[in-house]
Amino acid sequence: VIDAHDPVDVRAMHRLVADVAARLGSPPAVAIHHLRRGALVGDEAAVAALEANAERAHAAAQPEVAARAWQAAAELSLLPAQRASRAVRAARVWLSEAISVEGAASLLQVLNDSPLSPDDTVWREWTRAEVLAESDLAESASAALQAVRHAEATQPALVPWLLWDAAATSWMADDPELGMVAASRLIAWSTSDAAPDPAPAPTWLASAILGVAC
Repeated sequence: VIDAHDPVDVRAMHRLVADVAARLGSPPAVAIHHLRRGALVGDEAAVAALEANAERAHAAAQPEVAARAWQAAAELSLLPAQRASRAVRAARVWLSEAISVEGAASLLQVLNDSPLSPDDTVWREWTRAEVLAESDLAESASAALQAVRHAEATQPALVPWLLWDAAATSWMADDPELGMVAASRLIAWSTSDAAPDPAPAPTWLASAILGVAC
């Protein structure tokens, strides 16, 4: 029945459902789904509604839902800077708070197409590592190490977690040599002047990772 209708009418129905869901106080995921399906690129009203629902979902401890909403807002954005900031917000929530990163491949495409600042490049590279983990664990570990290079310069608090990710992924990929490289780099970084104070990760993390490797 839906396929038999004009796409304009179908989008209007989705927008109507999104409006009703908002008035009824339905879960953010309901409105987000219909807002995305009822909008075209450049629909700023839909973008604003998606961001509002993203904030609702985030406040309700639903990071995956919030990330999907910010990603949808990015995909509907015309201005490159706004597209980039919304895509980065999605990546930050997905990678830092969510249990899974389902949909990371489509988010990576948005990040690849967006002009990112040096501070934000690490989120694209970390997303790339997560996408590669679905098909090639060794490449995923290498990508995580590339993300470390960006994090060291702009987001030092992320360094221990990325190195942990690289080490764990290396061992799952049966590449202990790369795992030892990641673990050794974490030991060196944790005792260097570059490490932030206070440390973003437990002080024993580097020793524990190296101990497991041995």
